[in-house]
Amino acid sequence: MWLVVGLGNPGKKYEHNRHNLGFLAVDAIAGKYHASPWAKKFNGMISEGREARGEEWLYFLKPQTFMNLSGESVAAAARFYKIPPEKILVFYDELDLLPGKLRVKQSGGNGGHNGIKSIDAHMGDNSWRIRLGIGHPGDKDRVSDYVLSDFSKEEWQTQEKMIDAVKEAFPLLIESDTAGFMNKVALILNPPLPSIFPPPLRGRGREGGEDSTSQGKVDHARQLRSNMTDAEKKLWYHLRRENIAGCKFRRQHPLGPYIVDFVCLEKKLILEVDGSQHAEVMIEDAKRTEYLARTGHKVLRFWNNEVMENMEGVLQKIRMELEES
Repeated sequence: MWLVVGLGNPGKKYEHNRHNLGFLAVDAIAGKYHASPWAKKFNGMISEGREARGEEWLYFLKPQTFMNLSGESVAAAARFYKIPPEKILVFYDELDLLPGKLRVKQSGGNGGHNGIKSIDAHMGDNSWRIRLGIGHPGDKDRVSDYVLSDFSKEEWQTQEKMIDAVKEAFPLLIESDTAGFMNKVALILNPPLPSIFPPPLRGRGREGGEDSTSQGKVDHARQLRSNMTDAEKKLWYHLRRENIAGCKFRRQHPLGPYIVDFVCLEKKLILEVDGSQHAEVMIEDAKRTEYLARTGHKVLRFWNNEVMENMEGVLQKIRMELEES
């Protein structure tokens, strides 16, 4: 028996606020299990269902007390169903995680989240917390307005994907496989990239042997693949998928022998992917400066972790740069 809690504020006014991401996630999970219609109980909305094998009852709860008093509703439901804290899953929004990211942990601090503070005050901190990233506005004075505002169109696209992934991976949570749950969510959101290189060509030359030109192209593609990092492969895949301004992969251009880049030929834009945000930035030597001045190319640099963790943000920066050029 599990109590699955989503945190948020009641009423149409708050329905699509960032602070209501917990409600939205639990709505989706309850739908997956064809749970009963929502009913008023425990100062909240309650619904019930069974997991796929029918062995576990699942009770879904959305406290209607407003965020700061969520613990009253959760504690009342837990007492009624005799569900211990370690069998309670709480889904809620997290400022300290980027949109599309999540973390799972049992107990620990409340991170300043008023709903979690209330639950901890009423029944201790031994419940499971599923923190769903909404990002931070960058200024603590803007936090209240930020969490009580609706998602932007772009944010909601990211959150919809996250909610779908959470719904799909949820059975692993009630099997107490939290690591498996997080891994499955990550794989759904960032599936392994399909091969972006053509299969080996089987053409025949005039002498009846392998076509040397075709084979040379295949060998070159294999060499590129072996030299590309995961971040470079991911960026190239998305550039090709989005068909952004004819961007092509090129290694060791005149800017220097250690650069791996993508060149948007139509717009004279060079995209660089570097190893780490903490790595030393390449010295802007005279040759590099002269090349950029002569060709009119502009360089846009991204870090590996930026590409791997925030591809939509990377693509947005590229599109903005291309529109301005």
